[in-house]
Amino acid sequence: MDVKNKTFNSLVNYYNKDKNIKKFLALTKAMVTSPKSTPLMRGEICESVLYVILTDFIERNNLKDWRISKGLILKDIREGANKDYLTELDLTLFTPKCIFSFECKSYRGEKFLTDTGSLYVKRGKRYRKVMNVFDQHAKHFNVLQDNLKCAYQPNEDERFKSYRLLYFDFGDIPTEDRREDKYRGMFPICNVNNVYSLFKDFNKRPNYWDMNRVNRVVDIIEKAGEKNAKLHLDYVTNLKRVRDKSK
Repeated sequence: MDVKNKTFNSLVNYYNKDKNIKKFLALTKAMVTSPKSTPLMRGEICESVLYVILTDFIERNNLKDWRISKGLILKDIREGANKDYLTELDLTLFTPKCIFSFECKSYRGEKFLTDTGSLYVKRGKRYRKVMNVFDQHAKHFNVLQDNLKCAYQPNEDERFKSYRLLYFDFGDIPTEDRREDKYRGMFPICNVNNVYSLFKDFNKRPNYWDMNRVNRVVDIIEKAGEKNAKLHLDYVTNLKRVRDKSK
């Protein structure tokens, strides 16, 4: 079992022993701030924390038609798309009223978001741009949208969005948000303290997604997950190799 799966399974099993969310968060905070933690471990801890928080919320509120999918690996099904292209979403929460797609980040040290979602992390005395998290995440989510076109409900209500893209932050120091308000609203930063606010007045929203169809599509995607995970790793490794040669 690889480090990611081992970390995730260990943390979920720890939570399931007594379903004590405060105890779970205390443990994971200590783990993510430990000098022994690696970037790979911290990333998996971050995703595991979000998974457990949402699972706890679903169970406490008996939301049987909600579904969490972690590490969803997708093929681009658009006509003319690169057949070798695969992408991965950290964690996706499917509900009848909205699909919440989370990009999970756990970088160590001081960091901030600027413009649409460029992430800068302090290394030494300077900040270094890591990536534009929003642009990357939106590109990946668009592939999911294409896969889910058959699941749209006909009675769309334009007063509410059918999906939200979010940045989930769980690290030693919170990510500072230096963006304009319009970009903060477009791609909010959430954490363990405010993630539940996403569901405020949730029942007032109309249903937008046909969950029977959503579940059928996600079942197919997840079934192909193991095979696609290897293909995705090969794709990313080859892409990195090409980039390194061009430097």
